[in-house]
Amino acid sequence: MFDDIPNSSMIYLRFMDFTINSIPSVLTIYLNLMNTYIVGRLKSSEIISMEGEKAIEASRIQTVCFDKTGTLTESTLDIENIIIFR
Repeated sequence: MFDDIPNSSMIYLRFMDFTINSIPSVLTIYLNLMNTYIVGRLKSSEIISMEGEKAIEASRIQTVCFDKTGTLTESTLDIENIIIFR
């Protein structure tokens, strides 16, 4: 299951697992560190984000709708076509 994870990453994952199981309050610190890491990764990809939680929520998106025309000039949305990708 973890055969493709580099050795240094595996040591880090086991350390995190051990500390979370030993000291449950450390989980909040790890969550804050992960949010900081997520925001940094997004910034390096030139994506502006202030909250890592929003990036986690965005990772669950399965459908995206784009309105290319009429956004500023019309007050209603007319759907002309639906394309489903799987």
